[in-house]
Amino acid sequence: MAVNSILRARVVVLALILVVLTGNQNMVPVAEAVWLTIPTSGTKCVTEDIQNNVVVLADYYVIDETEPHKTPGVSVRVTSPFGNNLHHKENVTLGQFAFTTTESGNYVACFWIDGNQHDRSLTMSLDWKIGIAAKDWESVAKKDKIEGVELHLTRLEGMAQAVHEKINFLKKREQEMREVSEKTNARVAWFSIMSLGVCIAVSVLQAWSLLLITSASSSSSSPSKARKLILYSNPGCCLCDGLKEKLQAAFLLSGPDSLHDVDLLVRDITSNPEWERAYQYEIPVLTKILSDGTEETLPRLSPRLGLEFIQKKIASTLKQ
Repeated sequence: MAVNSILRARVVVLALILVVLTGNQNMVPVAEAVWLTIPTSGTKCVTEDIQNNVVVLADYYVIDETEPHKTPGVSVRVTSPFGNNLHHKENVTLGQFAFTTTESGNYVACFWIDGNQHDRSLTMSLDWKIGIAAKDWESVAKKDKIEGVELHLTRLEGMAQAVHEKINFLKKREQEMREVSEKTNARVAWFSIMSLGVCIAVSVLQAWSLLLITSASSSSSSPSKARKLILYSNPGCCLCDGLKEKLQAAFLLSGPDSLHDVDLLVRDITSNPEWERAYQYEIPVLTKILSDGTEETLPRLSPRLGLEFIQKKIASTLKQ
């Protein structure tokens, strides 16, 4: 009675597991043969993402649908995720490969027609079994002397174990992907901060350069605005009128010593007693206004001098 009770409980539990498994068929490896078309040139490959320590069993055969009795051979190569050869055959029409995975990743099986011995594509049947689907239950039944419901329950236990291992594998992969994602996010965040810092530094340098250029242009333009000359003269002074005409003509000349920005102010000494006392015996007198507002008397220029000479003379004096 106790054995029957245990058996009934086992049946109920595994029946529930079967319901769960049938509702989640993607969790259980199901063996289904696939049909491949191998082109006359090139390679046909099949990949499968398999975890570590899983049994893989595959059967394949090739047929020529047009001439089944003259089916040519093909070459087969199976490689691991790290590129190790697990199975390699040439000029075969059928075969089988089996191995236990030692690496997690994509396992690749490639098929191609040998040489140019066939001018038509071939059809291949590939029955790829993984994990619990690759297990030989007939051998298990003979070895353990089980059959019927007990064999079916044993298979369900194997499927449940396979689901458990698959879930653990997916959890591990998810954890690895989460760690990679977190590291990537951290690196992107640091890169964004560094990029922002570089942008701020470049902006500060640009603002500083613009400030220097503005200051330089202001300092260079301020003296030009202050380039003013004063000519002290007296009504009826022929030398004064001649020098005034020469100065105005020199201001119109172009070239490296251009005086276009110089303002000439003519003062009548008779309108101011101080000017008259200072310059009544020296007119015409030419002075320049300094940056502090004071005046500096320039060397005396004769109205008989050439315009170019006057231009150069005044330009060199204003640069001092």
